[in-house]
Amino acid sequence: MIAPAAWMRDDEGESRLLVVEGEALHVARIRDLPRCVGDGDVVVVNDAATLPASLRVESEGRTFELRLLTVDVVTGRLHGVLFGEGDHRTRTEDRPPPPEHVSWLRFGEVVARVVHREGRLVELEAAPSGDALVAALYAHGRPVQYAHVPEPLPLWAVQTPYASRPDCRPRETRRSTHACRSPNGTRSRSRPSAPSRVRGG
Repeated sequence: MIAPAAWMRDDEGESRLLVVEGEALHVARIRDLPRCVGDGDVVVVNDAATLPASLRVESEGRTFELRLLTVDVVTGRLHGVLFGEGDHRTRTEDRPPPPEHVSWLRFGEVVARVVHREGRLVELEAAPSGDALVAALYAHGRPVQYAHVPEPLPLWAVQTPYASRPDCRPRETRRSTHACRSPNGTRSRSRPSAPSRVRGG
């Protein structure tokens, strides 16, 4: 059994790269990438920044964790998973369930109303939305992580080195554009895309 990685590699060039040549597969290193492409090849990368998807939320004097699954910053609609007391140092399967009756959640200045809930899964409507919601996620969120990595991970450890801004467009804007503010306060014109999906890692 392969043990999970406990921290990032000191040498990013040693990260593994799966190379597919016809029906043949072999494992190389990311530093080998220039040798794997030739004249006329196109390299496609995902430059969407990672939104910190683990939030310590409060409701009526109780504190618990919300792990985001999707974020639509235009409408403020969020989908996520609720966990009871504890943090990432406790194995996910050992975490207690969240409180049974929760009608709203707060993180920072954002208040999210519970629209629908089924067990741990929850759909929320957050206010404010837009740039203020993005800023609150970066201010109060942390990367999702698990018990085999006890030390808190910095956000840069869970995204690609060429990440530029979060993909924060709703499904309805696939044929239009939406300006969203990046964490450093600058505005960038986004290309059409689907709602943000924040990975649990």
